[in-house]
Amino acid sequence: MASAEQPRSDEAHKVVVKSVPGEPNMTISLTVGGVQRHLQRPKEELLEKPLARLHANLSAPGKGKKHKGRSQQATDPSSAQPASASVAVLAGLTQPSLDASSVTNEAAWVTGHILQLGEARLPILRNPPLIAKLDVYGDAFVGIPLVPVPQLLFADEDACSWEWEVQRPPASVWTRVGGDPACSAGRGVQRTYIPTPEDVGALVRVRCTPGRRGKGGAAPTWGEAALAVAGGRVQPHPATQPGPAKVCIPPARLEATVPPRLRVVSYNILADQYAATERAKSVLFGHCPEKYLRPMHRRPLILGQLLEFQADILCLQEVDESAFRGLLEPGLRDAGYSGVYTNKLGKVAEGEAAFFRSERYELAARRDVDFRAAFLARREADGPEDAAGSMATRSPLSERYGPALAAFLEAHPSLREALQRVGTVAQLLLLRPRDPRHAPLCLVNTHLFFHNDAPHIRTLHTWAAVKEACAFLQESADLVKDCELEPTLLFCGDMNSDLNDGIPGALQLLETGQLGADYWDWEAGVDFDWHRTGKNKGNSGDEIGEEDEGEPKGGPAPLPEAAAVRPDPAACGLDLSLAWPRPLRPAGDLQAPFSNYVSGYQGLLDYVWYDPAALECVDVMPTPSAAELGSFLPSRSLPSDHLPVVFDLSFLPSRARASGSQGPRVDGGASPESPRCVSTQGPPPTSAGGVRPAALHAVRAAAAALAGGGVVALPTDTLYGLAASARDEGGVARLYAVKGRRHAKPVAIALADTRALPRYVTAAHLPPGLVGALLPGPVTLLLERRADAPLAPGLNRGTASLGVRIPDSAFVRAVARQLGGALALTSANASGQTSSVAVTEFQQLWPQCEAVYDDGVLGTDRTGSTVVDLTRPGTFSIIRRGAGVEAVCDTLRAFQLVEGVADE
Repeated sequence: MASAEQPRSDEAHKVVVKSVPGEPNMTISLTVGGVQRHLQRPKEELLEKPLARLHANLSAPGKGKKHKGRSQQATDPSSAQPASASVAVLAGLTQPSLDASSVTNEAAWVTGHILQLGEARLPILRNPPLIAKLDVYGDAFVGIPLVPVPQLLFADEDACSWEWEVQRPPASVWTRVGGDPACSAGRGVQRTYIPTPEDVGALVRVRCTPGRRGKGGAAPTWGEAALAVAGGRVQPHPATQPGPAKVCIPPARLEATVPPRLRVVSYNILADQYAATERAKSVLFGHCPEKYLRPMHRRPLILGQLLEFQADILCLQEVDESAFRGLLEPGLRDAGYSGVYTNKLGKVAEGEAAFFRSERYELAARRDVDFRAAFLARREADGPEDAAGSMATRSPLSERYGPALAAFLEAHPSLREALQRVGTVAQLLLLRPRDPRHAPLCLVNTHLFFHNDAPHIRTLHTWAAVKEACAFLQESADLVKDCELEPTLLFCGDMNSDLNDGIPGALQLLETGQLGADYWDWEAGVDFDWHRTGKNKGNSGDEIGEEDEGEPKGGPAPLPEAAAVRPDPAACGLDLSLAWPRPLRPAGDLQAPFSNYVSGYQGLLDYVWYDPAALECVDVMPTPSAAELGSFLPSRSLPSDHLPVVFDLSFLPSRARASGSQGPRVDGGASPESPRCVSTQGPPPTSAGGVRPAALHAVRAAAAALAGGGVVALPTDTLYGLAASARDEGGVARLYAVKGRRHAKPVAIALADTRALPRYVTAAHLPPGLVGALLPGPVTLLLERRADAPLAPGLNRGTASLGVRIPDSAFVRAVARQLGGALALTSANASGQTSSVAVTEFQQLWPQCEAVYDDGVLGTDRTGSTVVDLTRPGTFSIIRRGAGVEAVCDTLRAFQLVEGVADE
């Protein structure tokens, strides 16, 4: 990055005065005796004082900066003046001098007046177009625009001229490139320059001449030019160089869309402040050389990606404010986009930015949702909305969001406090189409808070964002009333909600329009406490504790001991309904395997949701495979730890506005005119025995099959298993029938995590921490079954103990979590036959299963899990020696348990 240089002194024989309205001082700049002088003088000061200073300088020309040589003094009309030379300000060439003892600087130093320095007369220019600073940010790469950003005074950016030059080795001369040679006075209009392969190794610089538009057809006024040199010599584009990555994103420059198509991109670009932490450099992104984590390297690559997408809508998260002001906004504006930025709450200088193609849309209205204000329990003092249209808290929480939510937060003080700590915001934009025959868009762009134990916060923020969007649309309806089509909703952003543990509540709410109080991730948030959360990084690499004062203290919130009885799930949550009249649909149907790809974590976090009554998804930019990425993110050519998600949507025909048609609701309840439907998106259970990948987007379908009393085959961390809902009597009976197993022979249950263990078995006698040390893993714990366990009566009837598994398999655990209860689990083979490590080995059972989920060959060990009896305090007995038996025994002994003899 280089700041402005002064390549030539067109103002050397002039007096340049900078007088900013509202400021008390002015700056008077001129050359005296070969030395550049800058006088900072009060505007209300009498003229005699700066003239006395100039007279002293004129009488002692040898003083000053020594780098000004004789050549300059020889051409300076003020040099070599006698000590008796007069110094005055004249009202004009033929006018008398001003009375310096009565005229102020403000009145004297104006355009048209003349400064007399002895025999020299210098015209005064007040507030000519000026460049205070000129930057070209970032490394220079072939194919990526260099974007100069001037800080202008008394100038119009669209009236400035630009000239680009390169110095290609081994030559030392600068050659003009780009621009329009036909422009008058050699002034060009090409603000940006895209280096070519011929520029590799060259230096690039830009000369900006500031201009101010003339009034009433008058010629523009030009100021003194400034130079800036781009950062370093031009490099080849990283994607074209040898390296681990075998894919470009996008693979090639995409063709721009035309209506009815609409290309939408959501992209977490990784804030520089998070890439620069020691933990980021040494742990999260330790695979990536530090030079590729520098903003100078990453920011130009991000701009290049965004331009290659040729998108109509760009929703960005983790945008440093300086990146927005200094590169992305000017770079995208030159490419035909308009953009807005919203900073997160608190002290961090990063937030969300939304851009839209100006030739298709204009910004009709904007509002920023402050979620702290949204969830305040009491009415705060009314105040004016700020310039960005941020929502103000104008009514009690019960009036805004209903008494049920107010009572719920009153009963959950830890959640209520956390909602006042988290710095999440959401951008709401109402985009009016340039062509009134097209549909307006209500765009939501947000980056939800991350912590493993805070899915309930993400759910509430999602619900509130949609509710605020509906209210915003109603209030802004007149701004788009002449459009022929109803506005539709786009919900975009990094939701920090992956599919690794099941369908999170935030996604379930958007996709089905409803979320029950007993949904699984309400309970997952029970243990969240802001003060125990810890200032750490979560799975996604997003920072926690970045939200301002009251940051989380101490270490991570521990999981509850297995012995503790968990609260009733229904008491943990709140029934919610989406304010939009229909469920939304995720572009790509949740089938991308990941969008965040870092060491130790891969998950889908980034989404675009749309109203399927208005739009359909017609094209998806595929997610590159791990092999194509070549390494974790970021890397030399891929500048963020996230991948952009890119979708082409298309407006459905015949959606004209009808008189009295139903708009969005703001009460959040069900709509009597539009019965709520249940989402069937994603691959539903099809014909019996259908084989499909054990991908996380299939979790809902698998759970639905089990909830309907079916049996599915799925991969565990040891063998393929057959599973049914453990609380469904018919499902358990079918499981025994498919397996051909005698009912007298018990089966184990599989749970989502250790939180659920106390509902099914008694574990109070186990040493603290033991369960967490063993599970998840290839071990089955035999414990005493609780009499009130939520299990089918026919499951292991007459057996006092119960085998419990928590497999080290994200798919199995996610299915259990989505089901909301335990799986009855047994190996996928006919009773008495060899256990299976591949789906082809139990093909005869496929027709009896609702679905078969394939994760390839699991290995060669067919012994299954190690079964250990922990029913007796202080002892353990190995019932079956299976996978990892030595490690299991070592762990048990480390907790001071003594090995006993297994019962026959």
